[in-house]
Amino acid sequence: MGLRRDEIICYEANPHGNTHPQTVEEKGLSSAQVGGIAGGVSAAVVLLAAVGAFFIVRRRRAAKAAKVAALAQSLPSYSAQDEKNAMKQVTTQA
Repeated sequence: MGLRRDEIICYEANPHGNTHPQTVEEKGLSSAQVGGIAGGVSAAVVLLAAVGAFFIVRRRRAAKAAKVAALAQSLPSYSAQDEKNAMKQVTTQA
């Protein structure tokens, strides 16, 4: 047939022929290294998102507090004594 024994591939349980080379050259990163890098990158992204959210919430709370303080200063303040004096003036004028 013109074929050598190592070129013949048949369906047996034991692999043979040129289907499995004896030496395997690894180039690049292994899957464990890629997984470790991907995990580190995703952890860094989550950490940066948490820090950003913290500062955004902090800034919003400060802006809200400043707005409330500005409103409180612009409104007139009344005490109970002022109300009593005003009621006395109304009743004495009538």
